[in-house]
Amino acid sequence: MSRGLLIVLLGAALSAGAATGEGVPASPSKAPEKAKTPAAAPAKAADWQQVVREAIIPPPEPEPAPDVDPFGFSVYQGVRPEPMGEQTLINGARMQISSLIVNEPPHLVMKYYEESLGKLGVVNVMRGRVEQAGLLYMSFRPPGSQNLKTLTLVPHGAGTVILASIGNPEELLADQKALPDGLPQPPNAEPPNAIQQLEPGLSSRSAFFVVRSSTPQKVQAFYREELLKRGYVPTPVDEGLPGMESYQKGSSMLSITAKPHEDPSAVTVSLMWFDP
Repeated sequence: MSRGLLIVLLGAALSAGAATGEGVPASPSKAPEKAKTPAAAPAKAADWQQVVREAIIPPPEPEPAPDVDPFGFSVYQGVRPEPMGEQTLINGARMQISSLIVNEPPHLVMKYYEESLGKLGVVNVMRGRVEQAGLLYMSFRPPGSQNLKTLTLVPHGAGTVILASIGNPEELLADQKALPDGLPQPPNAEPPNAIQQLEPGLSSRSAFFVVRSSTPQKVQAFYREELLKRGYVPTPVDEGLPGMESYQKGSSMLSITAKPHEDPSAVTVSLMWFDP
């Protein structure tokens, strides 16, 4: 409603309110008891005041319907993804995550979900692709909810790992410490993505990022120096991924992997550490 119309309504209300006093008899022939302004006039002023209030103050939004099946959106061909626990933190945001492995490739899984979400009446679905990882995703926010529901489709051989997640993305904007013990990133490193899994008696955390204009050897040498400064001791790795090194500090364990990125001048780095 326009500001001008609000002023007109307010003026009308004030005028109606001024008419609530005693009036002048319209004719001496009328009975004395009817010479005054009818008692209904104050109600008329109140009506106008109510109109103004309703024009200025929007009505409250209806409460959203309870989400009785939060992960119902993620059912794939009648199969429901299995929960991974509610104590998963991604970049500081607490997320509920479920997973499912299927035989179809990501683009066919995406097509299935586009149709199934449409049947559920889901609108305003955001779709995207992470080129470096080759994964697809689609997200939407239910009406009246702060949580974002996301389907992440990760290539897995000829099939797909479906990750269904629910959480408040606003928490992702908070400044979170992604690496342990104030461990820095090498020069030319991109911001890390951090995941934390909390279990009784154990906390596992991991971080992933890309370092530009570097080599795996330079990244390993950088962290070897930084970890030794912080009291970590190298430990032998019997079986591990190429480019992996392991360290220990007290009862905490840390492993770091640096391997070539698809960009020949960049390095993919992953860190994983366990705190009892």
